[in-house]
Amino acid sequence: MRSPPLHDAPASDRARHRRGALVVLAWVGLFLASPVAGAQDYSRHPIFFVHGHSLSSSTWTDLIAALEGAGYPPEFLQAIDLDPSDGANQPAAEQQIAPAIETFLSDVNAFLTAQGYGGAPKEKVDLVSHSMGGLSTRWYAAQVAPERVNLWISLAGANHGTNDLCPFVPDNGGAQDLCPAYSTDAEDVVQLTLNGQPFVADVDETPYGIGVDSAGVAVVSPNAGRRIGYFTVRLDPDRWITPADSAVVDGAGGIAVAVPGGWPFTETSPGNYLFTGSTNHDNMPKDPDVIAFVDLLLGLEVPPAAPECSDQIDNDGDGFTDCDADPTTSDPGCDDANDTSESSSSLPCDDGADNDGD
Repeated sequence: MRSPPLHDAPASDRARHRRGALVVLAWVGLFLASPVAGAQDYSRHPIFFVHGHSLSSSTWTDLIAALEGAGYPPEFLQAIDLDPSDGANQPAAEQQIAPAIETFLSDVNAFLTAQGYGGAPKEKVDLVSHSMGGLSTRWYAAQVAPERVNLWISLAGANHGTNDLCPFVPDNGGAQDLCPAYSTDAEDVVQLTLNGQPFVADVDETPYGIGVDSAGVAVVSPNAGRRIGYFTVRLDPDRWITPADSAVVDGAGGIAVAVPGGWPFTETSPGNYLFTGSTNHDNMPKDPDVIAFVDLLLGLEVPPAAPECSDQIDNDGDGFTDCDADPTTSDPGCDDANDTSESSSSLPCDDGADNDGD
């Protein structure tokens, strides 16, 4: 969302220098932590960036340059220009973001082949979004291709809408999706599909997420192929996100983040961070502290799925869960806790076939 320039709150020179020093030290550490300082690291996930309402791919110029300096190959970093830039989120996700990611991954893998890379092909991206981009990317992750997403990172996201775009309704589809915040209107399909009824534990806001959802949520559990780490970073107040807690999503986190002491980020609930530095909505992705923090998040590893016979899920729907010491409660398809499937082709009632023709 495009906003007029905002002035930083007054701060002492000492505080400003301390904050600048932290950022310099952070980037020195990130640089030196690369396998070979300055070398390109092909083991990373490609990153796909999505801008906000009425903005463009230029939102990401500074962040992309910093990530290249930290070892990301330029071919691993792509920012889309949505057309229109203020359009509705569902078609943006389905008709622009989805095909662009498929082409992006194909290009990345062609590049890796040309470099003689011997690792596995890249099948997932890390999604980094700003403002309204949080809504379109979450639609993509939840409704279109969750198997393509490793991390979802939202900066100043309008994840439950915003009242600040109501004056622009009905001029553009993006404003219609976002206004009002926490909508209960049945016509606001994007908000209701992604978030459910406001302040009610119903819809899983972070489907396939590895974080813990609130009690009562209809959880869409992660599995071996669909496992997403969700994170948000917000401002409060935010000129273009009202209320500011619209940025928070339930069920985020699930991975420990070691935030260095003195960094201006506070985890207010799992996976949801408040930025306490001085910036504004449009400039947030360009802020040096935010850039360092995003790189920190991008370095996180989404843990692999537990084997089906120890994941506390009834994967085959037979009423039994996992490998248990008690044979009366243990799933009959499990040989041991490391068995990757609760189904067994050796069991007539567990092989997925109608053996007796009834």
